[in-house]
Amino acid sequence: MAGLFFIVWRGWPLNKFDRRWLRITLRNLLVFAGTAFSFALLDGLFGVAARTILATVTIFSAAALLVAMLFEGAFRSRMSAAWERATTLFVSVIVGAGLFGGLITLRARSPEQPRAPRDGCRMSA
Repeated sequence: MAGLFFIVWRGWPLNKFDRRWLRITLRNLLVFAGTAFSFALLDGLFGVAARTILATVTIFSAAALLVAMLFEGAFRSRMSAAWERATTLFVSVIVGAGLFGGLITLRARSPEQPRAPRDGCRMSA
């Protein structure tokens, strides 16, 4: 979600505030609230494992970065700002779904399964 607002959409809608301190504060609150809400919804209501949530968020963040960097300004001269945001959202979701599907396929073909640590083996910091 943060990747969508702050990378793909270049801070919209919070970039309309003139005061920098207000923009930064609201952006941090938005990221925190969005993360807490998403995790509570996915983990609490749907029972999705935390590592699955993390993997999905990472994939879609990577997709948002990819679309934002490759297509920055490509649609700006051809459509309004609202249509540009909708288009970049759509393309980001399609790219993220493709990455997600590819990684699931890759994982399904992987012969090695993760193993639990043996007794006495602990990770040290």
